[in-house]
Amino acid sequence: MDYFKKVEESIKFAWKYKTLWLFGFLISLFGSEGVSNQYNTNSNSGNEKLDGAYDKVADLFEEPAFIAFVIVAICLGLIVALVGWYITSVSKAALINAVKMEQKGEEPTFKKGWKYGKTKALDFIKLDLIALLLGLVIVLFLIPIIIICIVFPPLLCLLCLGIPVFIIGAILWWMTLNAAQRYIVLKDMSAMESLKAGWKLTKTKIVTYFTAGLVSLIPGCLWGIIIFPLGLLAAVAVIFILIGVVSSSPVIGLIILASVIFSFSLLVAVVNSPYTVFVYTYWTKVLMELMDGKADTKVSNKDEK
Repeated sequence: MDYFKKVEESIKFAWKYKTLWLFGFLISLFGSEGVSNQYNTNSNSGNEKLDGAYDKVADLFEEPAFIAFVIVAICLGLIVALVGWYITSVSKAALINAVKMEQKGEEPTFKKGWKYGKTKALDFIKLDLIALLLGLVIVLFLIPIIIICIVFPPLLCLLCLGIPVFIIGAILWWMTLNAAQRYIVLKDMSAMESLKAGWKLTKTKIVTYFTAGLVSLIPGCLWGIIIFPLGLLAAVAVIFILIGVVSSSPVIGLIILASVIFSFSLLVAVVNSPYTVFVYTYWTKVLMELMDGKADTKVSNKDEK
């Protein structure tokens, strides 16, 4: 497989179909493709002011009116999260299908993508639920092990030995899930069928698949360098508001803080949208070739036998 050609084709695709950036924006805003960075300060005076701000905010939770406001805000946040989850699922399916449309000689547009994405959103949500359930099972499995290791410190060594296994398992799971998303759209499979097909592809063509992932790190790192200052600026702004505004007026400070975080989230989503389109295009092109058996011919011939 010519990995760098796939990168070049994906960049050209993302630049040509700029209307698809809106899907990239929605995924970056509501999904996991946004960029965030943390900024730590070692200033003692700054830490003292932060402690004062935290104390004043904590005092607010003793007021019934503020508690009611927080409950309403949480409920609204959950509603937004659910709507965002659906929008993200529609957008992912739309971007994957856009690559398929172009290969058929059709013109991908936002309207066509949104219409198609709605038909596959439920399957993407099911995939996310399976991933969430798996994560919950792993956490419930690890909790008693961690408690035992705390009670018997020598067992911590055994726990550390399991970290590489956990990392490898996480990578294989991501590869399976990534392929499953493409199977839903490209092969019109259900969520469970796509997971089985994704795992089979990951096992049989893991070398080619993993190499494609290593190549994708190059544009990913370059893009991270570009967008890092924006995340750093957002973190500094949040620290400044916490120290300056929240410490003097907690309610107004929290409103301003929420507004700033939301504004920066929108800005990051806008800036990150073309890169998101590129990522989905790249992986769709790579996996389309793996599914068709054009790459890793040795494995393909073995499967035929």
